[in-house]
Amino acid sequence: MRSKRRIFQFPAIAITKAAVAIILFQFQHAILDLNNINAALNARRRRSAPKRLQRSVVVEERRSIRPEPPQRTQISDRLRDRLDQRQDPPCSVLVSNLHNNVSEADINELFRSMGPIVTAMFVSPGNALVTYHRKHDAVKAVETYHLRLLDGQPMTCVLLTPDMKSSGSVAFMRHNSHRRLPLGHRSLSHSAVKCGTKGKITRGFGFFAAGERAQCSGQRSDMLVKALLKHRWLVRVVPAAFLGLFVITFILFYVHFLPRRGSFSCAALPLCEAETQPVETSGNFTVVLWTSYFNLWDNPNFDSSEPENCPYQNCDFTTDRDSASIADAIIFHEADMSLNDVPGSRKPTQRWIMFNQEAPPNSRNLRPEFDGIFNWSMTYHHLDDIRVPYFEMCRTNSSDEPRIEQPDEKAWAAVWFVSNCKTSSHRMAYVEELQNYLTVDIIGACSPHNLQCPKSDHQKCLDTFLPRYKFVLAFENSICSDYVTEKFQNVLPYDIIPILWGGVDYGQFLPRESFVVASDYPSPRELARALYRFRDNSLFRRTVSHRNGIRAKSIQWKCKLCEKLNRNKGRSSSRKDLFRKFHKNGRCKVWRKGHFQDYFPQ
Repeated sequence: MRSKRRIFQFPAIAITKAAVAIILFQFQHAILDLNNINAALNARRRRSAPKRLQRSVVVEERRSIRPEPPQRTQISDRLRDRLDQRQDPPCSVLVSNLHNNVSEADINELFRSMGPIVTAMFVSPGNALVTYHRKHDAVKAVETYHLRLLDGQPMTCVLLTPDMKSSGSVAFMRHNSHRRLPLGHRSLSHSAVKCGTKGKITRGFGFFAAGERAQCSGQRSDMLVKALLKHRWLVRVVPAAFLGLFVITFILFYVHFLPRRGSFSCAALPLCEAETQPVETSGNFTVVLWTSYFNLWDNPNFDSSEPENCPYQNCDFTTDRDSASIADAIIFHEADMSLNDVPGSRKPTQRWIMFNQEAPPNSRNLRPEFDGIFNWSMTYHHLDDIRVPYFEMCRTNSSDEPRIEQPDEKAWAAVWFVSNCKTSSHRMAYVEELQNYLTVDIIGACSPHNLQCPKSDHQKCLDTFLPRYKFVLAFENSICSDYVTEKFQNVLPYDIIPILWGGVDYGQFLPRESFVVASDYPSPRELARALYRFRDNSLFRRTVSHRNGIRAKSIQWKCKLCEKLNRNKGRSSSRKDLFRKFHKNGRCKVWRKGHFQDYFPQ
């Protein structure tokens, strides 16, 4: 099941990343194209000389002199003073690209016939400002001027000076399709259609309130604008497509980054007593344990002994460093490795493997300097190259036996076995607050009453204390994704309700009705309130009975490594982002200031 989950997981991650890249690319281009319209208009006007317009009604004498490019200037003080005297600023029309021989008298003669004007004056060479008493007259003047002088000519948008701003009222413009286009833009995609025609700039008009900054903009010719102009239904389809793509991407991220919620099935578990059958293999692999294990060379979890009951029997483990030159794999324990203590050379097919069963907050020896050194990572996390959790679930043949007889004899309290009092998750502070609402007896080095339990007699302590209580705290030193240790494993055989720390989808190990997760509640007080329901002995029996016949057995990391070596005999590239991925996949939390917060490495 685990291999199938990983098979489907990698395509999901790839699709998620591709969707995000597409969205970012499209939005970046849309913003650049639609937010920088003004800059594109001005740049294009500077690059190309405007076409000469045929205006028989304006001047009688024609000269083949092309107008100079318009310049952005300020409105003259004379006009500003005149406009400031009016409480209701008049509406103005900017006429651009005029011939040099056109005078103010010509402008007055033409536009006075379209309505009473305040004034008509040049604000820069080739640009005149015609101010009307009423907005209606200005609208009429522009439409009439369009019909007389710009009929059939393509145009984009208005040319504005820095002192003017669109009045906000709905004005109209015409282009060669003789279709009215309102200037009151509702969206960026609408402005691309309404302010652009064939990407060709020849003439512009606009309506402004005096003394304000211009907002209308031009649009350069590109594939998006051409498509929007040719197919106007794209104005609605394109935003909808972006929205749909965003929703799909959000769902993929949501599924990927949330803790995995596995579905538990007791029947699918292997028997704890089942013997594994050997797998046919070819060749042998030499594995060198280069470092110690927490400064110990004789630790039974990290020695040269062969894995027991392992289907792969062709791996030889050794602590002899002289064998590094011929080794197929070299193991470095995270807490004991150093950049100054590595083999001097390595053969191309040799794998260097970082081994770590601690959570990111306790993996302080892993630094960015180790990126590019290791080929594989071997940790508890399901996203690493070799996953070696502390245990795997199995079932016994006694699932039909009752687990509990006398719940009344159990103390309404919780017991906690703990020896590390200072952890990154601040579990000690959490338990101290929980003790205000629920009795918690602490056994170990952190006990305020000096209740000790020797490591050599740890199993005896469990057998002595756990049957006396209704609850047991199984709090790891860190709250991280996939990080669950022997504290969870040790309490399963007992008739007691485990209170788990969080960070893991425990539903993949046990029925969800058989345990309580502390981090599911906002505070220790709410947790204690939720535990109160177990005063009902019948509910307590049902909760405990859900774990009937379910156990956890330790996993041999050597067997997992040997399986990986047999299935991957070729070259392996080095991990360039080991440090970042390890902390990113951890997704850890801490208890701080009365609530759970995300953990960030220092």
